Amino acid sequence: MSGITNMGQMNPALPPLPPAPPSTAATVGRVSEPSLQSSPASTAAQFDRIRESVTGQKKSRTIPQREGGANRGMLFTGIALALILVAVGIAAMMIVPRLAPPDRSSPQATITGYFDALHQDDFNRAWQFVSANRNDAGSQDSFTQTLRSDDTRYGKVISINIVSVNTDIPNHATAIVQATRANDTHDPVVYSISLSQYDGATWLMDSITNQ
Repeated sequence: MSGITNMGQMNPALPPLPPAPPSTAATVGRVSEPSLQSSPASTAAQFDRIRESVTGQKKSRTIPQREGGANRGMLFTGIALALILVAVGIAAMMIVPRLAPPDRSSPQATITGYFDALHQDDFNRAWQFVSANRNDAGSQDSFTQTLRSDDTRYGKVISINIVSVNTDIPNHATAIVQATRANDTHDPVVYSISLSQYDGATWLMDSITNQ
């Protein structure tokens, strides 16, 4: 018999074997589906809760710094305002002198103002220095066409030199003027100008001819 040794004695009964541990496959099989399907966000949240329970400190949230962006915005605004001020200043320098009343207090002032208006292509202002604007207002178009023809023939007025001004009789003067024009800067155009004084204060050009 199997329970009897060679000495004729019976061996005591062996103790029962312990239960076998569950296999890895069985353990995996018992994991609930929701835990397998957890998202990275929920996993991170769980990790934060565990860390907070251990350390007793909450995770600080970093607020993005916007100081650099604000400084750049202020810089761009300042540059834009500076450019606007410069543009306004340039416009004022160009417009204000044209709005001021013309200086016609002397033959020299009238001649200078007339050629300065031609230099700026401001034929309406040039019209204010000739007597025709008082005596023949309807001739302004013809006057302007003549000035444009001179620009085509001689070029734009660049500079002038008042050679002489003679007051031969009261309230009347004649002048000789050299005008440097764009088409021939080495050979100025010479003009003979006749002027009259109106109302005892205003000098206007009666005629201008080139020699």
